[in-house]
Amino acid sequence: SRPEMLQPQMAELLAMVDAGTLVPQVGGTYPLSQAAAAHEALRSRGTVGKLVLDCTASL
Repeated sequence: SRPEMLQPQMAELLAMVDAGTLVPQVGGTYPLSQAAAAHEALRSRGTVGKLVLDCTASL
């Protein structure tokens, strides 16, 4: 299955993040209640890097 095929690559990526050799660029953090705004930022190419939806923020 596909998840089994990707497992070695994911393990390698996570090890790189743990080691600090791969640092994801976070372009913004949005509370889950602003998911539509985050989606619009992606759609309009108004961000650089990854967007984080914070599920722990107050709704």
